[in-house]
Parts: sequence; C-alpha cells; structure tokens
Amino acid sequence: MNLQKDILAKLLATENVTVVHDNVRTASFNVKDRILTLPLWQDMESYTYDHLVGHEVGHALYTPMEGWHEAASSKGAGYKSFLNVIEDARIERMIQTRYPGLRREFVKSYKKMLGEGFFGDDLDAINNYALIDRINVFFKCGASSGVKLSADEMQWVREIEAAQTWEQVVDIADRMYGAAKEQLEQQQAEQMAAASEEEGDETDPDSENFVDDDFGDDDSDDNDGESEGEEDDESENESETEAQKPKADEPSSATDEALRDNITSQYDSDPSIEVTNVYLNEKINVKDYIVDYKEILTRTSDLTKVWLNHIPWGNAVTPHDQEVDKLYTEFMANNKKTINYLVKEFEMKKSAANYARAFVSKTGVIDPVLMNSYKYNDDIFRKATIVPDGKNHGMIMYLDWSGSMHRDMFNTIEQTLNLVYFCRQVNIPFRVYAFTNKWELPGAEGIAERMKFEDRVDNTPTGYMLPDPNYRLLEFFNNKMNKMQFARMTKVLLGLGKHISGAHTPFRLGGTPLDNTVAIAPKVYDLFQKTNKVDVVNTVFLTDGDSHSMTFVNEREYFNNTRQKYLAEITDITGWRFDNRKILNINDTVAKKKYRVTGETKTKVLLKNYAHRTGSNVIGYRIMSGNKFHAIRDFENFGFDWSKSNELWDNLKKEKYLSVPGVGYSKFFILKGGKDLETANGAFQVASDAKKGQILTAFKKANKSKLVSRSLLNEFIKEVA
Repeated sequence: MNLQKDILAKLLATENVTVVHDNVRTASFNVKDRILTLPLWQDMESYTYDHLVGHEVGHALYTPMEGWHEAASSKGAGYKSFLNVIEDARIERMIQTRYPGLRREFVKSYKKMLGEGFFGDDLDAINNYALIDRINVFFKCGASSGVKLSADEMQWVREIEAAQTWEQVVDIADRMYGAAKEQLEQQQAEQMAAASEEEGDETDPDSENFVDDDFGDDDSDDNDGESEGEEDDESENESETEAQKPKADEPSSATDEALRDNITSQYDSDPSIEVTNVYLNEKINVKDYIVDYKEILTRTSDLTKVWLNHIPWGNAVTPHDQEVDKLYTEFMANNKKTINYLVKEFEMKKSAANYARAFVSKTGVIDPVLMNSYKYNDDIFRKATIVPDGKNHGMIMYLDWSGSMHRDMFNTIEQTLNLVYFCRQVNIPFRVYAFTNKWELPGAEGIAERMKFEDRVDNTPTGYMLPDPNYRLLEFFNNKMNKMQFARMTKVLLGLGKHISGAHTPFRLGGTPLDNTVAIAPKVYDLFQKTNKVDVVNTVFLTDGDSHSMTFVNEREYFNNTRQKYLAEITDITGWRFDNRKILNINDTVAKKKYRVTGETKTKVLLKNYAHRTGSNVIGYRIMSGNKFHAIRDFENFGFDWSKSNELWDNLKKEKYLSVPGVGYSKFFILKGGKDLETANGAFQVASDAKKGQILTAFKKANKSKLVSRSLLNEFIKEVA
C-alpha cells in the first residue's frame, strides 16, 4: 500500500521526490532535499488516501516553507489558522486543475469527513460559525455542501478563488484576520460592559438552582483533573502543542484545527490514541423500558401515595381527588380555545395541501352541454377534479422528567396536554412518554428489576448501548385510551405537575437521559408504526437542558485475569472534556452509518441518525432560563458567538419564543421559562370591583399572550400539517 502511494506522490509531484512514511503527527515537505514525509495513516479509504496525498503534494509544489501547516507564525497561531485555510483553498484548487481526476476524490473525502464530524460539528452548526470556518468548509466540501454565505461574504470567496500566488494569500489573510480581530475586540468590550451591569442586578428567581440530592440532575465533573506521574517528554510535547494552538483572545479557525486534529487522531497509528466504538442496540426489547399507561393508572389510583400535598400554614388540607378535579376543570376552561385553534389551523393547512395536489382529469363521458360545440371544439368530454388522499400523520412526544424541570413542570405539562388534546380531536395516533432514570421500585419489585437488568448486561455484547437500570419511558398518553382513562390521566398529570417537588417514588424527578432516549427512539418508532401504520410521524422532544452521558456495556479486568461486563458511561471513557487523543464513534448497524462525535455533538448526532432511520420530522422544544447569563451560555453551547447570543436573548425576551437552526432538530423552538411558559388563550380575570384602567390593562396583557401563543402554535402547525 505505501509503495503504491509513494509512486502516486512521485507522479503527482512530476519528479522523483523522496517519499517517507513515518510515525509523525502531520505531513511535511523538505523543500531543500525534496523529501515528502507522510504519516502512517491507518484504516483509510482509498479515496481519502488519494485526497490526503494530493493535498500534501499540492503543498510540496506550491507552498513555501513558511506556509506549511506546522510552520510557526510571528503573528500567532490564530493568524496562522487563517493562513492555513486560504492557502489550502489555493493549493487544492491548483492541484485539482493540474490533475482533474483528483477533484472527485477530494470532494468525496471531505464530505465524508464533514458527515462524520471531522470539522468539529455538523453543517447546521458550522453555518453559525465565524466566516473563516464557513469559508474553510465551502472550499473543501464544495459549493453544493450547503454552507451559507452572505453577498458581502462572497466577496472574500471571489478573492480567494482568484489568488494565484503565496503573496496574494498572505494579503487576504492579513485583511481577514484584521477584520475578525477588530470584531472580536468589540464583542469582548461589550461582554465586559454587560457583565459589569449584571453584577448589580437582582438574580431572577426563576433561575435559582433547585437543590435536592435525590433528583440527581447535575453532572459531576470528576474527570477534569490531569493524571499524575506523566512522563517529562510527554509534558514537553504537550507544551509544544499548546504553544501552537490559538489563544482565547485571538480569532482563529476552529474547523481548521478540528480537521487536522481529527485526521491525525482517526488515522494515526499512535498506540496512545484511544478509540471507543459504541453501537446502537438493535436487539434491545424496548418494551422492557416502557411503563404503559395502564400500569401508571393503577399505581396512581390512590393519589395520596403519589405526592405529598404542600399546604400553606393556616389553610385546610384539600383532598387530592378534589384538587385534581379543580385543576382539570380549570385546564379545560382555559385551554379549550387554544386546542380548537390548533385543530382549525391544522385542518386549513391540510385542506390547502390537498388542494395543491388536486388535478383535473377527463372522464371519457361526453358532456351534453359541450356536445353542440363539437365542430370547433375537440374537448367535449366531462372533467372531474381528482384530489389524491393525503398522508396519515402520527405523533410521538417525549417529556423531560428531570429535577431541573420542577419550576416549569406544571406549565410544561399544560403545553403538552394542549398537543395531546389536539391529536385526539383530529384523530391523529399519538404517544406521550416522560423519560426518567429515577424509576425505583421498593422491596421485592425493586430486587426483581435489578436481577433482570444484570441479565441484560450479561446478554448484551460489549460496546452496545444499554440504558441504566432505573431508566424508563413513562407512557402517560396513548390514543388507544378510552375517554375515562384519558380524563383520569390528565388529572393525575396536572396534580403531579402542581406538586412535583413532593412526588413519591417512582414518580420523582431524576436526571436527563436524553441521549439514551434518542438512541432507543427508533425502536419506539417501530413499535408505534407496527400498530398505527401512518405515513408521517412527527417526533417532539421537550426538555430544559443537555443530556446526561449515554450508557453502554463495557468490560473490565478483575483479579485472576477474569473479565466482567458492566454498564459504563461514555464520559468514563472519554472524560467530560473530549480531546483529539480519544476518539468516539457511534455506529448504527441498520443504517450502516458511523458518526464521529465530541461531547457537544452526541445529541445532535443521535437526532440526525433518528431522522435518517425513521424519516420522522423531529421537533425540539427547549425551555430556557430566565437569567441572561445562563441563557447566553446555552446559546453559545448551541454554537452561536457572543454577539449572536445576545441578539437571540433580546429576541427571546421580546417574543417569548425563538426558532433556531443547527441543533440537530428539523425545527428547534426555544421557550422562555417561568411565567412566560404559561398557556394562554386570551382569557383574563379581574376583580369584581376593578376600575376601568385595571380592566383595560388586563385585557391588553391577555391579548398580547394570545398573540404570542398563536404565533408559536402557527409555527408548530407548519411543521406537522
């Protein structure tokens, strides 16, 4: 293999260069001695090898010594990354022009790398990255890759496309880097000013952390510390590597660094690199993890065993059943208009879609009215308008049953119930599941469940995903429920939402096993389709935070050289902070897909795979903190820069909801938590002795809530109709 590629490199370079394969991190070219050194790339597709060899030969032919990737720049590592991106675009264009057969190999290889996360994120997220990163992906993956660039930004693209010399590359890099640095300094100044203003502000009560050790919704960061006793030479190598990385206060190309690090770590033969492959478990029996609605109704028949009623001092104790009856009556009165509005909009959108598909067809029967015109009109046949049958819809909803949801749980349940009643009214098959890792049963039941779980671990192949023992999907609603069951479950859920902090086992809130839920969601989809056979399934995930680590079966060695299986978390292998020395691949053996992931992209990858496997329309609802600092941090975690995050926060405060791209969903809505999450239909209440001004104020407030609610509902209907 190496001999063949040596010959290829020599032919491409049009001279008898010396090609050396060595255990080095990156390729390099000795201009003086004409020696091309290539890494010992392993397990690589032939087109990727051709692409990487062609890339290095392009540098050998056209790039001066100071332009090679690993050459240091006096202007800093951030500036060097700009230079790398622009020079790569120049030399790759030139080598492909010289050898047109390489063009297909380059695009195929780069697009595969983009799909597997080599650029550090997926395309949707990269479209929110800085200009230099989008230009990097644009030139490497091609104009058809879907990179978004504005008309002003295309000016830079045209300049780079026209660059023929190294001097032109340096000139473009100088100007691009200068503009990016000026923008970054302005953002940092605004951020410092905003932080100073925040110090004196009173903390939003909705953003306070809820402390309850039993909820277990906070990730512990136990893996941040470095291991002791490292070799001195390793420390020196790490110091050299860190010196070549951009500083936090300078602009840089994140995709350039991620691509080179990932190519090195993926294909490097260095034994210190750890590769972990996790497989989605196709043999898992998803019914083992579903608590069906009949069991839930049985366990909640006596509401005094479900939650502890919190009664203010001096008030009489309200019986549980009497209280849920009142909550149910209030919900139906306050949300009937909202539900009817959803139904009306859905039927209108569906009718419009049917009309758009309608066509006129001749029947073959003569129309007596037109028969008299046969001498000058050939078309004397009756016509019929044909309206093809529309597609059948279904809906699966997943509700986050985690501790951090406790402040917004009641309002979230009301929002969910609006969708449930909408589905029931338009006769759409549906399921509603709450995902939790806190399903803990007492006594003999709990022991039996634990033994079943240990059997599952023993019978699951190493490396395959498996939820933890207390993971469950609580089936709160199913379209097969009768009217009495449906009403009773509504009451139970409203009562739980009102008193969730006092919920008893097994309905207590826990962590956020979102990744485990998305990983087994294809099996839930298959189960749903088996009984309903619908054409289109809309899948809704409603949560307020990031997922806990996905779990899978691993092995470890015990004394006497025995090996034993155990349930591991992905973070046990990779740590909380992913680095390029630890590779994680998530594999779907059914879809024949492999995804390279980092800590920030696990959920995105799993959502993307779910949509690919099922063809489902995946809609996300994220409840955002009412605290600006926390909200901006979340926006930045989604891939937006500080300036864009502030803009989104301002829009969220004004509109109460946002729709943002690039988070793995077909459509992703962000809802402001707290009072802004309350369902509204335009109704308002005032005291019997209210003055005219008070009535007018209440009316305006209710009408504003109505408009916001309807805007969000319109967005939702567009996605599901």
